[in-house]
Amino acid sequence: EGELALADHAFGLYTRGVTLWPADERNAASLERVGEALGRLGEVAATYQRIADEAYEPATARSYAVRRAKLLAERLGQVDDAIEAFQRLAEFAPKDLSILRSLQGLLEQNERWQALLLALERELDAGGDRAGVYRRVATVWETRLRNTFEAKDNWKRVLKYAPDDPEARAALERLERRARPVDLGLEDLVDEATPAPV
Repeated sequence: EGELALADHAFGLYTRGVTLWPADERNAASLERVGEALGRLGEVAATYQRIADEAYEPATARSYAVRRAKLLAERLGQVDDAIEAFQRLAEFAPKDLSILRSLQGLLEQNERWQALLLALERELDAGGDRAGVYRRVATVWETRLRNTFEAKDNWKRVLKYAPDDPEARAALERLERRARPVDLGLEDLVDEATPAPV
């Protein structure tokens, strides 16, 4: 009981420390550790949201919004809330590739393929590696959504930016083979089954 009271007191002190001195990341790490031990990570996420909302410095707001999104995704299992938090962050910082990649990783891990395609499109808008992004887009269309037309279109885009890309060439050949009708010799069978005129 004494340890619990001590941990509860520490939780209060770290919460106050994070609120008063948000730039000191050590307080946040300690708050998360104690919050997890007490089963109060939801309160930690709420504190981070409040700090992000009230911060004067954009870097502080971003830092705590990211910490909150990661807590929601990785430790609280609130995937939809985490996705929404990362999407909001991406709207405020559309050129921040680290935020976009965190969002993409979360979407991929949770098999949200259409949303992942939108996040990859945002990376293109942010100036990401075009060949690499189109490669990922093509792979999603081909292997996850099974859309041959879109997959081929995006593999061609990879070749536009990386003309010698062996993976793109192999993928296009594979998709072309898949798109060709299989010749089973049905015409010959039909001819044989048709009776000769009398």
